[in-house]
Amino acid sequence: NDGRDALSSFMSDSSGEEVRLVTASSKPSSKPSTNNHNSSNNSSSIHTHQFGNTRSGVRNRGDTRTVHLVNAATVRELSETLGLGYPIAASRFRPNIVVDGLAPWAEFDLVGKSLRVTRGVNRELNGDDNEDEVEEDGTNTMVLDVIARTVRCEGISYDPLQPTVGRLDMPKLLARNYPQHGPYFGVYAVVRSGGT
Repeated sequence: NDGRDALSSFMSDSSGEEVRLVTASSKPSSKPSTNNHNSSNNSSSIHTHQFGNTRSGVRNRGDTRTVHLVNAATVRELSETLGLGYPIAASRFRPNIVVDGLAPWAEFDLVGKSLRVTRGVNRELNGDDNEDEVEEDGTNTMVLDVIARTVRCEGISYDPLQPTVGRLDMPKLLARNYPQHGPYFGVYAVVRSGGT
């Protein structure tokens, strides 16, 4: 792919290091797997290539396509607890989705549950709710199954949108200030059904 090669060249030139852009393929590998995250029984719709610690999707669904949810109230509470003199940005935690309106740390209570997301509204599903519900305006809702808390690595010690802030050993700060949660922040979810 020319675009992927151009971006790899740009990043390599900018960083002074060799950088290769890679993507996950929807098709299973034709080579035998050398790791236990790839199975020859995978269908063509299963992704087993992963970056970082996203094995939660493979463990729970056999698929790495997870989204990361972070609770804005938890970010605000962490900022206040650490007393850094500036607010910590949710971007530090590399979320795909930032939710607000929950109590701090309430996202952990969502593990094992499903969320129905509609325009400006999210609701917890009861087991007998119809996952393909159509809203009054004709759009489908999206259903997310929350599968695991997110264990955090050193990557969140730097905020990509606030690089001048410098390094904070965030996994250690989380474990020290919130021993009941350890180095966990945010939750992984998988999309059960997509909305429009």
